[in-house]
Order: sequence, then structure tokens, then C-alpha cells
Amino acid sequence: MSVENQTPHVAGTVTHVLYKRFLMYTPSFVQSWIVQHPEMCRYIVVGVMNTAVNALVYNALIFSTGVAEGKLIALFSLIAFAITVIHSFVWNKRWVFKKQQHENIHKQFVAFWVVTATMALINTGIIYVIVNIMTAPAGVTRELWANVALAVTIPVAFLGNFFGIKFFVFGSRLLNRHL
Repeated sequence: MSVENQTPHVAGTVTHVLYKRFLMYTPSFVQSWIVQHPEMCRYIVVGVMNTAVNALVYNALIFSTGVAEGKLIALFSLIAFAITVIHSFVWNKRWVFKKQQHENIHKQFVAFWVVTATMALINTGIIYVIVNIMTAPAGVTRELWANVALAVTIPVAFLGNFFGIKFFVFGSRLLNRHL
């Protein structure tokens, strides 16, 4: 069965056309993976949006204050994280894991914060170590080095958050057992 016959409902003609064009230039093994893992694909899209939100807030704080090292860099990372978490919760609940019921929204939000806060603390530690202990190599600006540190945390956050959110937050048996 071809991927085109399994295309998920995509709202909007422009989005649908872009999706079809993407599939035209995508190797068949990737197309097959997309069809077999729609939840992970949606999570990746939300992850890209979250990364953009996080990087935008993080860099706005760096460039608006002129601070790109020291203890404030950890605070900037936490502020960007807090804004990104709210964005992420809405998209993950409604679109990625398609949880529309409202009866557990408070429990889900608390569990979401626990998972993402744990990952944020790990990532903030990674950023702090890279920026303040490892320091930038010669010829690399402080701002670029701060962004290298941020980039290092992306795969860590991706894996930790996906599995934590999937099984702890929106896996109802686990949520009801722990909260």
C-alpha cells in the first residue's frame, strides 16, 4: 500500500500540498517509517516548534541583556523552558498523543511539569557546564558557544521527554497509579 493512500487528514490545502511534496522527495524507507510511527512524527514536529520557541526566548534574553555567560545563563535557560513547556503541553495533549478528555487535565499538567522539569534540570546542568566550565574555544563567540551548549541538550531532551510524556503523562494507567 502506498504512503499516499495512508496520508493522515491534514487541515488546509497548502499544508496538504507541502506534505505531498515532502513525500515525493522522501526515500521510500522514510515514507514507510512515517506511516508506521505517526505519533513520533507528530512529536518531532512539535519538538521542532518547541526548539524554535526555546531558542527564540533564550536568545532574546541573551541579546536584550548582553549576558551570555555566568549564573544568569542558567536563569535564561529556565525562563525559556517555562514558556516552552506551556506551548509543548497544549500541542502534545491535543495533537501528538490526541488526549481530548478534560477529567485529568490537572494531573496531566502536573505530571507533564515533573517530566519536563526533570529534563530541564539535566539540560540546565549540561548548559552550565559547557558554557562556564568548558568555556568557548578560541575564535568562538560567547553567544555562539551558549548556543552550542543549547544544541547539545536537544537529543537529551527529545528522548527523555518523549518517553516520559508518552508513558508517565498520557499513559493513563501510570498517571492514575502515581498521582
